[in-house]
Amino acid sequence: MMNGYSESESSSDDDEYNEANQYHDVIVEKDETSIITLDKIPRPESKELETKETKEIKQEEKVAEEKESIDLYPLPLPKKISHRRDIKACTCDPPSLISFLRKNIGKDLTSIAMPVTSNEPVTFLQKYSESFEYFDLLNKALESDIKSGERILRIAAFAVTALSSYRAKVRNNRKPFNPLLGETYELVRDDLGFRLITEKVVHRPAVFAIHLESENWVIDHCPTPYQKFGGKSVEVGVNGTITLTNRKNSKEYYTWFQD
Repeated sequence: MMNGYSESESSSDDDEYNEANQYHDVIVEKDETSIITLDKIPRPESKELETKETKEIKQEEKVAEEKESIDLYPLPLPKKISHRRDIKACTCDPPSLISFLRKNIGKDLTSIAMPVTSNEPVTFLQKYSESFEYFDLLNKALESDIKSGERILRIAAFAVTALSSYRAKVRNNRKPFNPLLGETYELVRDDLGFRLITEKVVHRPAVFAIHLESENWVIDHCPTPYQKFGGKSVEVGVNGTITLTNRKNSKEYYTWFQD
């Protein structure tokens, strides 16, 4: 019984075998019947492609190094996180604040327990995160021209948007729950490229610490809510300075008060 190939065919196959190994990082199998199996067929323009691929790889590595210089751990997340998108509608009306105060005239209102129906199902830590709903204005601000004044205008517009979290009247009639000392709330939006963490650091008077960061900017805020009760009036506000820092230029920062 004779094999069906000649010596010239065998040498040709060996040349193809060596050439494949030289130009490509592939697995080449050669069985007893001298049938060569190539995972990838060599092409004449392989050297040019290697040069282009090398440039692209170097460019990707450079971008990766720049991103690694800005530590946004734990971004990116290994898997998508599901978020609660809304709060369920209230099933009852909030208690009348006027009638409640009328029943407690002469008492220290700071020590009186309010009805639970006067609260909404979030804490102050979560409520503060809603103040940064329009954070995209900061991305556009830092991309705009600083000399023309457009940047400061966009930042001022962002500062005003903090009031947007009070636009729903049904929520304005209620107040958030007071968190425990040391309680934290973390919001990580991998899809939007930012993360936020808030913590209650002092109980009385209540003081909160807020840190929000993205690839281009960082925000630090330490709000201290206050309330004053007069004979015929009630005053509620927040003390604390918001500091916005440009990550690409640490000497560029903006501060404003949110009362």
